Amino acid sequence: MIEVRDVHLRFEDFYLQDINLRIEEGCFFVLMGPTGAGKTVLLEAIAGHHRLQSGTIMMRGHDVTRWLPEERRVGIVYQDYALFPHLSVEENVRFASRYLSDDARRGLEERFGTLVTRLNLRHLLHRKPATLSGGEAQRTALARALLPDPDVVLLDEPLSALDPAFRGDMRDMLGELHAETGKTFVVVTHDFAEARELGSKGAILNQGRIAQAGTIEELFEAPVDEFVARFTGVSRRARG
Repeated sequence: MIEVRDVHLRFEDFYLQDINLRIEEGCFFVLMGPTGAGKTVLLEAIAGHHRLQSGTIMMRGHDVTRWLPEERRVGIVYQDYALFPHLSVEENVRFASRYLSDDARRGLEERFGTLVTRLNLRHLLHRKPATLSGGEAQRTALARALLPDPDVVLLDEPLSALDPAFRGDMRDMLGELHAETGKTFVVVTHDFAEARELGSKGAILNQGRIAQAGTIEELFEAPVDEFVARFTGVSRRARG
């Protein structure tokens, strides 16, 4: 389980404020909201890439607020995939494994073989990122995130850069990977179809705050205020 408790994170022109979330183990959790709402910043805070002004982040019952990113057992896939251009696909996939302890490296080669087969990368292992299609680059980034066997996989708009003709197939693949691995997925998305099909729970952010959190059905069918209703495009139900 991930617990984000009273998190405040401020930059010069942006802040996260009073962020409280509970993400159950094995959940497919989606973060939605307008551009600039703070979704990616929250994802990076969970990963350990930002120092909090205040608040606590818990994982698996441990306070990880001051832990380094490599200590959190988290894999992250950015919107632009952030592959190293000078490394081959195989070198990119294996990159994070250099930081693993001897215990954590157990089963590494078996996982590598399984991932490159499952994600259809074997014929691409010698290639450089500049020669890959969007889908190939995405699968490479996913394999890199999954190889160290993280407990949590964070994905920042993983399908947005893909050709619309391929988004359905990649959406299916994400759902299958989640089901097969049983890992906690936290995904930033602007795609409501993606959120509805893949997510079980989620949250909508607005101007650095949580506007609403709950099940996907609650977010889309029972907005708590006018902002959420406008954002989701669903008429707000009368209360009482």
